[in-house]
Amino acid sequence: MDPIGVNVYKEARDEYYSYLPQIFNLKINGANERTIATALFKIETETMCLLGNIAYCKEIAAKIVSL
Repeated sequence: MDPIGVNVYKEARDEYYSYLPQIFNLKINGANERTIATALFKIETETMCLLGNIAYCKEIAAKIVSL
């Protein structure tokens, strides 16, 4: 997931690291896909001030839950 398109820049690859603890905590505490997708969408829309893509957040959340 790269909503602001920075992964192509080596020096900006750590841009999303600050969001990892929140999502990791959800995962280790057994959060379901909906909860994780909602958290991802909130990060996109409220923290990053983007339009967001809930369908893609659900897709990523499903992958996280399956890990």
